[in-house]
Amino acid sequence: FRSVHPRLVGIEAVKAHQIMRFLWEKRTALFWSFFFTVIAITFYVARDAYYIGFFNDDAHYILGARSLLSGSYDDLFSPQKAHNVQYFPGYSMILSVWIFAFSENALSLRVLSLIISISLIMISVLYAKDKIQPKSVAYFGLLLAFNSLNFSFAGTVLSDVPFTLCIMASLLIYDRSTIKDGLPTAAGLGILCGFLTLIRPLGVLFAAAILLDLCIKRRWKQASAFGFSLILMMLVWLQVNVSVKGMFSAKLSELLLTHESASNNFGQFAAHIYKNFTRYLFDMFSFVTFRPPDILNTTFVRVVLSVLLSLFFALGLFDRFRRSPVIVYFLFLYMVVIATWPVYATRYLMPIIPLLLFCVFRGMEVMAAYVPRKTFLIDI
Repeated sequence: FRSVHPRLVGIEAVKAHQIMRFLWEKRTALFWSFFFTVIAITFYVARDAYYIGFFNDDAHYILGARSLLSGSYDDLFSPQKAHNVQYFPGYSMILSVWIFAFSENALSLRVLSLIISISLIMISVLYAKDKIQPKSVAYFGLLLAFNSLNFSFAGTVLSDVPFTLCIMASLLIYDRSTIKDGLPTAAGLGILCGFLTLIRPLGVLFAAAILLDLCIKRRWKQASAFGFSLILMMLVWLQVNVSVKGMFSAKLSELLLTHESASNNFGQFAAHIYKNFTRYLFDMFSFVTFRPPDILNTTFVRVVLSVLLSLFFALGLFDRFRRSPVIVYFLFLYMVVIATWPVYATRYLMPIIPLLLFCVFRGMEVMAAYVPRKTFLIDI
């Protein structure tokens, strides 16, 4: 600071620095206030992108909330009102609390979805802000909010957004925790990851990534506390499923049946995995996170975009592997599962969009270190 103001020394320099910092923080606060206000308004305007019932899953979640409010968790969609093992109760729990406190009308449910969507962006920005440059954080937040998938799903009554929110919240807590935080933090994180799994069964993959990282770092006490609270959170629900239906989850049974049939025709199964994986890799950077305008939306442009952004993503992923490998573990496990899943859907990429975008921007910053104009690449 003195190099800019050489006449200021001692207390005067300290006071001037404090004033400059205060003004900078005020400007930053105003920017993010304006940023999230714009996001909230545009999300609200686009809240009816899909009507409730469009995906079928959303209707099941609302029926699940009704069943929970009546004191059970039965499939009200079926005539037999049998115990529901198809959909885990986590998201229906959130809906039931909201419906009990407010109402079940469409606008009320969409407002809850908008709150969760905006909270996801806030948590993701908090995670990224001390890992990439401020300009990159702003671009990251914009693209996370306004990519085609997140923007259109902001008002839907689906588990995808709350599932992603819990992933990013767990990652933020884990990233900022240290060995000194001890067992309570690890146990609390296990409970959160247990609830994450109750929202969607694939949450167990993120829990496995954290547990693997703790074991590799030989933080045995934290790993034990995390694993115990995770199992405890899931055990009651899984035990009910087994006792009533003889299975942990219908989704798990579906995946196991797919793998069982694969053993009879390995070549066909390998071709299915390759097809799914390449489609996801292509779509994640040229359709979901970055979508060219219609005038430029050609195969050539999408291929170039996919290759370029995959390069940035790989650089960012390698950088995170050296610093915090839990992201790498989770992305690997998640991509393996959705690549082997019998059905392809771009919607399955939603839980990893924040991590994809973060790694892309981190990779850009790594590459920018070798470019004469440091911010040129990021601005593009």
